[in-house]
Amino acid sequence: WLDEMFAHSSTDIDRFKRWYDASDRSVVLVGELLTQDVIIGTKQTLEPSLLVYPNPTADGWVKLMLSQDIAKATVKVYDLQGRLLLAPIQVHEAVQKLQLPAQSGTYLIDVQGDGWRKTIKVLRR
Repeated sequence: WLDEMFAHSSTDIDRFKRWYDASDRSVVLVGELLTQDVIIGTKQTLEPSLLVYPNPTADGWVKLMLSQDIAKATVKVYDLQGRLLLAPIQVHEAVQKLQLPAQSGTYLIDVQGDGWRKTIKVLRR
């Protein structure tokens, strides 16, 4: 159980290893500490969710499903070399159909809204 620590070297680790090797290598509980977590308040910020399906796609059509709390988003499609392939599309609804370029390959669908951004890889067969 000490192999990971002993794989490193420092003055303290080397000193402990020498001490440990010279001992009978038995484990002794020296002390015990009990802790308790208490939550006194939270402020939760949920990121918008994004689902792209079908993935992979055979005909190039995919649906983007965005969580309902997204008022407006911009969708861009890139190839793996980072080239923008489709002009940015403004999305105002929770479900948006999108057609990928005709060529088979892997594409990056980048969706960006107010203060958030998600990128998903999609395979066109």
